[in-house]
Amino acid sequence: MNTVEQTPGYTLNAPLALGVFAHHGIVVVGDTSATAEAGMDIQDSIHQCALAITNVRGSAAPVIAAAAINPQPLLGVGGVRHLLRENPRAVYTETITLSIGLRDYQARHLASALDIPEEHWTGFIRVAQQLYESHLSSDALYSEINPLVLTNTGIFTAHSGVIQIDPHARFRQPLLTFADPPSDVPKPPTMTHVPLHPGGALACIVNSAGLGMATLDMVAHHGGTTAHFVDVGSGLLTEKIPYAYRLVAAQSGVKSVLMNYFCGVTWCTDVAHVLVTTLKAAPPHFAVVVRIVGFDEDDGRAMLADAQIPQVYIERNLSNAVRQATELARSWQI
Repeated sequence: MNTVEQTPGYTLNAPLALGVFAHHGIVVVGDTSATAEAGMDIQDSIHQCALAITNVRGSAAPVIAAAAINPQPLLGVGGVRHLLRENPRAVYTETITLSIGLRDYQARHLASALDIPEEHWTGFIRVAQQLYESHLSSDALYSEINPLVLTNTGIFTAHSGVIQIDPHARFRQPLLTFADPPSDVPKPPTMTHVPLHPGGALACIVNSAGLGMATLDMVAHHGGTTAHFVDVGSGLLTEKIPYAYRLVAAQSGVKSVLMNYFCGVTWCTDVAHVLVTTLKAAPPHFAVVVRIVGFDEDDGRAMLADAQIPQVYIERNLSNAVRQATELARSWQI
Protein backbone atom coordinates (compact mmCIF):
# COMPACT_ATOMS: atom_id res chain seq x y z
CA MET A 1 0.00 0.00 0.00
CA ASN A 2 1.19 3.55 -0.66
CA THR A 3 2.47 5.84 2.09
CA VAL A 4 -0.04 6.78 4.77
CA GLU A 5 -0.79 10.50 4.71
CA GLN A 6 1.28 12.36 7.31
CA THR A 7 0.01 15.95 6.87
CA PRO A 8 -0.58 17.54 10.31
CA GLY A 9 -4.22 18.25 11.00
CA TYR A 10 -6.57 19.53 13.65
CA THR A 11 -7.47 16.71 15.99
CA LEU A 12 -10.89 15.98 17.44
CA ASN A 13 -10.52 13.50 20.27
CA ALA A 14 -13.39 11.79 22.08
CA PRO A 15 -16.00 12.94 23.03
CA LEU A 16 -16.03 15.44 20.12
CA ALA A 17 -15.18 12.72 17.60
CA LEU A 18 -17.91 10.51 19.03
CA GLY A 19 -20.34 13.40 18.62
CA VAL A 20 -19.49 13.62 14.93
CA PHE A 21 -19.92 9.87 14.54
CA ALA A 22 -23.28 10.00 16.34
CA HIS A 23 -24.42 12.79 14.02
CA HIS A 24 -23.96 10.35 11.13
CA GLY A 25 -25.95 7.60 12.80
CA ILE A 26 -23.27 5.56 14.55
CA VAL A 27 -24.26 4.37 18.01
CA VAL A 28 -21.76 5.77 20.51
CA VAL A 29 -21.35 4.71 24.12
CA GLY A 30 -19.26 6.93 26.36
CA ASP A 31 -15.62 7.92 26.07
CA THR A 32 -13.73 4.94 27.41
CA SER A 33 -11.87 1.88 26.23
CA ALA A 34 -12.61 -0.14 29.34
CA THR A 35 -16.14 0.30 30.68
CA ALA A 36 -18.86 2.20 28.90
CA GLU A 37 -21.59 4.33 30.36
CA ALA A 38 -24.60 2.54 31.79
CA GLY A 39 -22.20 0.01 33.26
CA MET A 40 -21.71 -2.15 30.16
CA ASP A 41 -18.39 -3.98 30.19
CA ILE A 42 -17.12 -4.08 26.61
CA GLN A 43 -15.25 -7.28 27.37
CA ASP A 44 -18.69 -8.92 27.52
CA SER A 45 -19.15 -8.68 23.77
CA ILE A 46 -19.23 -10.76 20.61
CA HIS A 47 -16.43 -8.97 18.78
CA GLN A 48 -14.12 -5.96 19.03
CA CYS A 49 -12.14 -4.25 16.30
CA ALA A 50 -10.68 -0.92 15.28
CA LEU A 51 -11.99 0.71 12.10
CA ALA A 52 -10.36 3.67 10.38
CA ILE A 53 -10.26 5.67 7.16
CA THR A 54 -7.04 7.35 6.14
CA ASN A 55 -5.89 9.28 3.08
CA VAL A 56 -3.08 7.73 1.08
CA ARG A 57 -0.45 9.71 -0.76
CA GLY A 58 0.13 8.61 -4.35
CA SER A 59 -3.20 6.98 -5.06
CA ALA A 60 -5.07 10.16 -4.07
CA ALA A 61 -7.77 8.01 -2.52
CA PRO A 62 -8.97 7.18 0.96
CA VAL A 63 -8.42 3.71 2.35
CA ILE A 64 -10.65 2.01 4.89
CA ALA A 65 -8.65 -0.15 7.28
CA ALA A 66 -9.62 -2.54 10.05
CA ALA A 67 -7.74 -4.52 12.66
CA ALA A 68 -8.97 -7.11 15.13
CA ILE A 69 -8.27 -6.28 18.77
CA ASN A 70 -9.80 -9.31 20.43
CA PRO A 71 -8.19 -11.12 22.20
CA GLN A 72 -5.28 -8.69 21.77
CA PRO A 73 -5.22 -5.60 24.01
CA LEU A 74 -6.72 -2.41 22.61
CA LEU A 75 -4.39 -0.72 20.16
CA GLY A 76 -5.03 2.75 21.56
CA VAL A 77 -6.58 5.63 19.66
CA GLY A 78 -4.62 6.06 16.44
CA GLY A 79 -3.56 2.44 16.64
CA VAL A 80 -4.70 1.49 13.14
CA ARG A 81 -2.51 4.19 11.62
CA HIS A 82 0.44 2.98 13.71
CA LEU A 83 -0.15 -0.59 12.56
CA LEU A 84 -0.34 0.50 8.92
CA ARG A 85 3.18 1.91 9.25
CA GLU A 86 4.69 -0.71 11.53
CA ASN A 87 2.99 -3.97 10.59
CA PRO A 88 0.62 -3.62 7.61
CA ARG A 89 0.12 -7.40 7.54
CA ALA A 90 -2.01 -7.06 10.68
CA VAL A 91 -4.42 -4.63 8.98
CA TYR A 92 -7.10 -5.38 6.37
CA THR A 93 -7.62 -2.59 3.84
CA GLU A 94 -9.83 -1.59 0.92
CA THR A 95 -9.13 1.38 -1.36
CA ILE A 96 -12.16 3.61 -1.94
CA THR A 97 -12.83 5.14 -5.36
CA LEU A 98 -13.94 8.71 -4.66
CA SER A 99 -16.29 8.88 -7.64
CA ILE A 100 -18.10 5.74 -6.46
CA GLY A 101 -17.68 5.70 -2.71
CA LEU A 102 -17.36 2.78 -0.32
CA ARG A 103 -19.08 -0.26 -1.80
CA ASP A 104 -20.91 -2.84 0.27
CA TYR A 105 -18.70 -5.65 -0.97
CA GLN A 106 -15.59 -3.83 0.28
CA ALA A 107 -16.99 -3.55 3.79
CA ARG A 108 -18.13 -7.17 3.52
CA HIS A 109 -14.56 -8.22 2.73
CA LEU A 110 -13.37 -6.49 5.91
CA ALA A 111 -16.10 -8.10 8.01
CA SER A 112 -15.14 -11.52 6.69
CA ALA A 113 -11.42 -10.93 7.28
CA LEU A 114 -12.14 -9.81 10.85
CA ASP A 115 -14.12 -13.01 11.50
CA ILE A 116 -17.27 -11.08 12.36
CA PRO A 117 -20.21 -13.52 12.41
CA GLU A 118 -21.96 -13.42 9.04
CA GLU A 119 -25.34 -12.53 10.52
CA HIS A 120 -23.81 -9.21 11.68
CA TRP A 121 -22.19 -8.21 8.39
CA THR A 122 -25.09 -5.92 7.46
CA GLY A 123 -24.61 -3.95 10.66
CA PHE A 124 -20.87 -3.68 10.09
CA ILE A 125 -21.40 -2.48 6.51
CA ARG A 126 -23.77 0.21 7.80
CA VAL A 127 -21.19 1.47 10.33
CA ALA A 128 -18.43 1.48 7.69
CA GLN A 129 -20.62 3.55 5.36
CA GLN A 130 -21.49 5.96 8.18
CA LEU A 131 -17.82 6.35 9.10
CA TYR A 132 -16.98 7.12 5.47
CA GLU A 133 -19.77 9.72 5.31
CA SER A 134 -18.49 11.41 8.46
CA HIS A 135 -14.93 11.30 7.08
CA LEU A 136 -15.95 13.13 3.90
CA SER A 137 -18.21 15.69 5.55
CA SER A 138 -15.53 16.50 8.16
CA ASP A 139 -12.81 17.09 5.53
CA ALA A 140 -10.87 14.51 7.51
CA LEU A 141 -7.37 13.26 6.87
CA TYR A 142 -7.91 10.42 9.30
CA SER A 143 -10.94 9.01 11.14
CA GLU A 144 -10.92 6.12 13.57
CA ILE A 145 -13.33 4.25 15.81
CA ASN A 146 -11.39 2.33 18.43
CA PRO A 147 -12.85 0.18 19.78
CA LEU A 148 -15.85 -0.69 17.64
CA VAL A 149 -17.74 -3.23 19.73
CA LEU A 150 -20.35 -5.74 18.62
CA THR A 151 -22.46 -6.18 21.74
CA ASN A 152 -24.24 -9.32 22.81
CA THR A 153 -27.47 -7.66 21.65
CA GLY A 154 -26.11 -7.47 18.08
CA ILE A 155 -25.48 -3.71 17.98
CA PHE A 156 -22.21 -2.11 16.85
CA THR A 157 -21.17 0.65 19.27
CA ALA A 158 -18.29 3.14 19.12
CA HIS A 159 -16.58 3.63 22.48
CA SER A 160 -13.77 6.00 21.55
CA GLY A 161 -12.31 7.57 18.47
CA VAL A 162 -10.41 10.37 16.83
CA ILE A 163 -10.78 12.57 13.75
CA GLN A 164 -7.90 14.51 12.21
CA ILE A 165 -9.18 17.33 10.02
CA ASP A 166 -7.43 19.02 7.11
CA PRO A 167 -6.25 22.44 8.36
CA HIS A 168 -7.08 23.95 4.95
CA ALA A 169 -10.76 23.20 5.62
CA ARG A 170 -10.88 25.35 8.72
CA PHE A 171 -13.18 27.94 7.16
CA ARG A 172 -15.97 25.39 6.75
CA GLN A 173 -15.47 23.23 9.84
CA PRO A 174 -16.80 25.09 12.90
CA LEU A 175 -15.86 22.21 15.21
CA LEU A 176 -12.20 23.11 14.66
CA THR A 177 -12.69 25.84 17.26
CA PHE A 178 -12.57 23.03 19.83
CA ALA A 179 -9.89 20.91 18.17
CA ASP A 180 -6.27 20.49 19.14
CA PRO A 181 -4.16 22.46 16.62
CA PRO A 182 -1.70 20.67 14.32
CA SER A 183 1.90 20.45 15.38
CA ASP A 184 5.11 19.62 13.54
CA VAL A 185 7.07 19.46 16.79
CA PRO A 186 8.29 15.88 17.28
CA LYS A 187 7.42 14.34 20.62
CA PRO A 188 9.36 11.62 22.40
CA PRO A 189 7.66 8.23 22.22
CA THR A 190 5.31 7.48 25.09
CA MET A 191 6.81 4.93 27.45
CA THR A 192 7.40 4.29 31.14
CA HIS A 193 10.87 4.56 32.67
CA VAL A 194 11.23 3.65 36.34
CA PRO A 195 14.69 4.12 37.90
CA LEU A 196 14.37 1.48 40.64
CA HIS A 197 17.99 1.46 41.80
CA PRO A 198 19.95 4.18 39.93
CA GLY A 199 23.58 3.23 39.49
CA GLY A 200 22.75 -0.47 39.41
CA ALA A 201 24.03 -2.88 36.79
CA LEU A 202 20.90 -4.48 35.28
CA ALA A 203 18.23 -2.80 33.14
CA CYS A 204 15.09 -4.35 31.67
CA ILE A 205 13.20 -3.24 28.56
CA VAL A 206 9.79 -4.84 27.93
CA ASN A 207 6.67 -4.09 25.87
CA SER A 208 3.86 -4.55 28.39
CA ALA A 209 3.30 -3.92 32.07
CA GLY A 210 2.35 -7.52 32.83
CA LEU A 211 5.42 -8.86 31.04
CA GLY A 212 7.48 -6.31 32.93
CA MET A 213 6.22 -7.42 36.34
CA ALA A 214 6.91 -11.05 35.47
CA THR A 215 10.42 -10.13 34.31
CA LEU A 216 11.18 -8.18 37.50
CA ASP A 217 9.97 -11.12 39.61
CA MET A 218 12.21 -13.49 37.66
CA VAL A 219 15.22 -11.21 38.14
CA ALA A 220 14.60 -11.20 41.89
CA HIS A 221 14.13 -14.99 41.83
CA HIS A 222 17.58 -15.38 40.28
CA GLY A 223 19.14 -13.12 42.89
CA GLY A 224 19.42 -10.01 40.74
CA THR A 225 18.35 -6.41 41.26
CA THR A 226 16.80 -4.37 38.48
CA ALA A 227 18.27 -0.87 38.33
CA HIS A 228 16.13 0.50 35.49
CA PHE A 229 12.80 -0.67 34.12
CA VAL A 230 11.45 0.59 30.78
CA ASP A 231 8.03 -0.40 29.41
CA VAL A 232 7.75 0.74 25.79
CA GLY A 233 4.13 -0.43 25.58
CA SER A 234 2.52 -1.20 22.24
CA GLY A 235 2.28 0.98 19.16
CA LEU A 236 5.09 2.25 16.98
CA LEU A 237 7.98 0.08 18.22
CA THR A 238 10.20 1.27 15.36
CA GLU A 239 10.49 4.56 17.28
CA LYS A 240 10.18 3.25 20.82
CA ILE A 241 12.85 0.53 20.74
CA PRO A 242 15.72 2.85 19.68
CA TYR A 243 14.56 5.51 22.17
CA ALA A 244 14.42 2.99 25.04
CA TYR A 245 17.85 1.63 24.12
CA ARG A 246 19.42 5.10 24.11
CA LEU A 247 17.69 5.90 27.40
CA VAL A 248 19.15 2.84 29.11
CA ALA A 249 22.57 3.24 27.50
CA ALA A 250 22.82 6.73 28.98
CA GLN A 251 22.43 5.44 32.56
CA SER A 252 25.64 5.12 34.56
CA GLY A 253 26.58 1.73 35.93
CA VAL A 254 24.56 -0.40 33.51
CA LYS A 255 26.44 -3.58 32.60
CA SER A 256 23.62 -5.78 31.31
CA VAL A 257 20.35 -5.04 29.51
CA LEU A 258 17.56 -7.59 29.22
CA MET A 259 15.20 -6.94 26.31
CA ASN A 260 12.05 -9.02 26.67
CA TYR A 261 9.50 -8.59 23.86
CA PHE A 262 6.28 -10.48 23.30
CA CYS A 263 5.02 -9.94 19.75
CA GLY A 264 1.27 -10.29 19.45
CA VAL A 265 0.33 -7.50 17.05
CA THR A 266 3.89 -6.73 15.93
CA TRP A 267 5.87 -9.50 14.21
CA CYS A 268 9.12 -10.75 15.75
CA THR A 269 10.89 -10.18 12.44
CA ASP A 270 9.91 -6.50 12.54
CA VAL A 271 11.22 -6.15 16.10
CA ALA A 272 14.41 -8.00 15.17
CA HIS A 273 14.99 -5.70 12.20
CA VAL A 274 14.68 -2.62 14.45
CA LEU A 275 16.96 -4.17 17.06
CA VAL A 276 19.64 -5.02 14.50
CA THR A 277 19.51 -1.51 13.04
CA THR A 278 19.62 0.10 16.48
CA LEU A 279 22.42 -2.03 17.89
CA LYS A 280 24.58 -1.67 14.78
CA ALA A 281 24.11 2.10 14.78
CA ALA A 282 25.16 2.33 18.43
CA PRO A 283 27.10 -0.80 19.45
CA PRO A 284 26.56 -1.59 23.13
CA HIS A 285 29.36 -1.18 25.67
CA PHE A 286 27.44 -3.57 27.91
CA ALA A 287 25.91 -7.03 27.51
CA VAL A 288 22.50 -7.25 25.81
CA VAL A 289 20.30 -10.30 26.29
CA VAL A 290 17.36 -10.42 23.86
CA ARG A 291 14.26 -12.58 24.23
CA ILE A 292 11.57 -12.27 21.56
CA VAL A 293 8.60 -14.61 21.32
CA GLY A 294 5.39 -14.51 19.32
CA PHE A 295 4.60 -14.29 15.61
CA ASP A 296 7.54 -15.40 13.44
CA GLU A 297 9.78 -15.83 16.49
CA ASP A 298 12.14 -18.36 14.89
CA ASP A 299 12.83 -16.07 11.94
CA GLY A 300 13.21 -13.10 14.28
CA ARG A 301 15.83 -14.83 16.39
CA ALA A 302 17.59 -16.02 13.23
CA MET A 303 17.83 -12.42 12.01
CA LEU A 304 19.45 -11.39 15.28
CA ALA A 305 21.86 -14.33 15.20
CA ASP A 306 22.84 -13.69 11.57
CA ALA A 307 23.67 -10.06 12.42
CA GLN A 308 26.49 -11.30 14.71
CA ILE A 309 26.50 -8.18 16.87
CA PRO A 310 29.14 -8.38 19.63
CA GLN A 311 27.88 -8.42 23.24
CA VAL A 312 24.39 -9.55 22.13
CA TYR A 313 22.99 -12.84 23.45
CA ILE A 314 19.76 -14.40 22.20
CA GLU A 315 17.46 -16.54 24.34
CA ARG A 316 13.98 -18.01 23.92
CA ASN A 317 13.33 -19.21 27.47
CA LEU A 318 12.55 -16.42 29.96
CA SER A 319 14.26 -18.12 32.88
CA ASN A 320 17.46 -18.66 30.87
CA ALA A 321 17.39 -15.08 29.59
CA VAL A 322 16.99 -13.65 33.08
CA ARG A 323 19.66 -15.93 34.53
CA GLN A 324 22.15 -14.93 31.83
CA ALA A 325 21.37 -11.21 32.13
CA THR A 326 21.72 -11.39 35.92
CA GLU A 327 25.04 -13.24 35.76
CA LEU A 328 26.41 -10.83 33.15
CA ALA A 329 25.41 -7.87 35.32
CA ARG A 330 27.64 -9.29 38.06
CA SER A 331 30.61 -10.28 35.89
CA TRP A 332 30.68 -7.81 32.98
CA GLN A 333 33.74 -5.61 32.77
CA ILE A 334 33.06 -2.23 31.17
